[in-house]
Amino acid sequence: MPRLPYFNPGERFSYGSSAFAWLQRAMETVSARPLEVLARESIFKPLRMHRSSLEWHERFEANHAHGHEWDGQPMLKRRVQTAQASWSLLTTASDYIGFVQHVLARRGLRAATYDQWFLPRVYVRQGDDAEDLDGLNPPDHNVAWGLGWGLEPFQNCIFHWGSNPGFRAFVLANRVTQDAVVWFANSARGMRLVHTVVPDTVTGEHPSVRWLRVGQL
Repeated sequence: MPRLPYFNPGERFSYGSSAFAWLQRAMETVSARPLEVLARESIFKPLRMHRSSLEWHERFEANHAHGHEWDGQPMLKRRVQTAQASWSLLTTASDYIGFVQHVLARRGLRAATYDQWFLPRVYVRQGDDAEDLDGLNPPDHNVAWGLGWGLEPFQNCIFHWGSNPGFRAFVLANRVTQDAVVWFANSARGMRLVHTVVPDTVTGEHPSVRWLRVGQL
């Protein structure tokens, strides 16, 4: 039996990597090209992200970090051979902050398209379980989702995070002041330092940090 969605599209928020997998299939089918080729032509090459890819390359070996479990034990390194839209990005902090600067400068998109990118499409929910699949809690208007970016509407900030085994990542940028931080950690405990890093780079209150329950991740 097919599994029904928890709610109607646009009604509530729930992160699902499978949605990005379906988007990848659609893009590859329409373009008749692999996602890695599309990313290289549209993003990595124009933005000079020379140390970034959705697939493993031997040239990455020199600075390929070990991930670490909660107990500090190093994990086996993963060398992904086929692009996976939701999780296989290999990059560096310097490459990725270049991408963020490109976004903040409104380059590469028409103005109308750029503005659509950051409109709140759905708000998260209040309470300890922010996804709230049953819709029991009222919306939290301090944190929303646009087209691919998390939003702090009242702070004019965008954010996203990553959570792979042995690795954690967080990016936060203010669209008005142009301040931004990219935090990559090769530890399952890595998000805990966001409380220290963010206040020194992007000032102000950031409800996304609370929403992500940073310190528990």
